[in-house]
Amino acid sequence: MKERNKILIWLVVLLVILNVTTIATILYHNYKERQTENDSVIVNSEGKMINGRLMRSELSFDNNQIDRFRKINHLFRPTAMAIVFKIDSLKAIMFQELQKQRVDTLKLNNLSDQIGNLHGKLKQETFRFYLQIKSICAPEQVSKLEKIFAPLFKNEGLNMPRGQGHQPFGRGRGMGFENKNN
Repeated sequence: MKERNKILIWLVVLLVILNVTTIATILYHNYKERQTENDSVIVNSEGKMINGRLMRSELSFDNNQIDRFRKINHLFRPTAMAIVFKIDSLKAIMFQELQKQRVDTLKLNNLSDQIGNLHGKLKQETFRFYLQIKSICAPEQVSKLEKIFAPLFKNEGLNMPRGQGHQPFGRGRGMGFENKNN
């Protein structure tokens, strides 16, 4: 009977250790996943957040590449966010000026120039970020990286109805073309 009790006690201890290990593993993976989600930097026009999770799933980054991506990202992120904040603040000031009875066009021109300069700086920071990520990619990962970043460097055209405006990459009907056969 004592032998049987010892076996049962050890079995319970083993089960408790297994349960604690399982719970710890789940908590650790949840923590890592949240950490990867918080790495988001930019969202491309397709709505994909460019973060560690995307790099792991789309580019098959290994742990070393993810660690390097995070270091690059942590340098880029605050700079990009500060620039975007400044741009947004200037846009708000510009809109306030537009609402006035007597609009100061010199002020609007100045604000436009500042926004343009900041947008240029943001593009510079973005291409540097891209080049740093590209430097940690294996050759077969580069084409996938290009697809992820491509929307950030495409035209920022207006959403115009088909057949109106300039459509440089599509097979649109061009300016004012009407198909009389329809």
